[in-house]
Amino acid sequence: VSTQSTGSAGKAPPVKNRFEPTSEGKPITPGLLTVLHKQLRVQETVPVQELKTKWSQLSLPSDRLDEILTLGNFVANVNWLNFLALACTSLESNLTEAVTLLCKILTKDPEGGPARIPYDLF
Repeated sequence: VSTQSTGSAGKAPPVKNRFEPTSEGKPITPGLLTVLHKQLRVQETVPVQELKTKWSQLSLPSDRLDEILTLGNFVANVNWLNFLALACTSLESNLTEAVTLLCKILTKDPEGGPARIPYDLF
């Protein structure tokens, strides 16, 4: 018998795997991006309004969301993987670290493993 609830309508609840302190000026963390991904990964395209709602529910700063939406030129709908990739670049200092973070979020491998993703994902 599973003790985990999947929430209403079988959707993943917004729960991080572990405590993750935020640093000054970086209220978005890899863990929170992972939570967002767990909630939205089933959709290839996400309506901006739904993304804004999920973002707000995680108490993430709306100005950072607006920056990412502007950078990606997203208006009514968001290609989820493109948005996630841009969000990762906003957290890391270089492209290598951003892609590594993206792979860690997208992988189905156990945590601490190689963080492999399918070649054809992008």
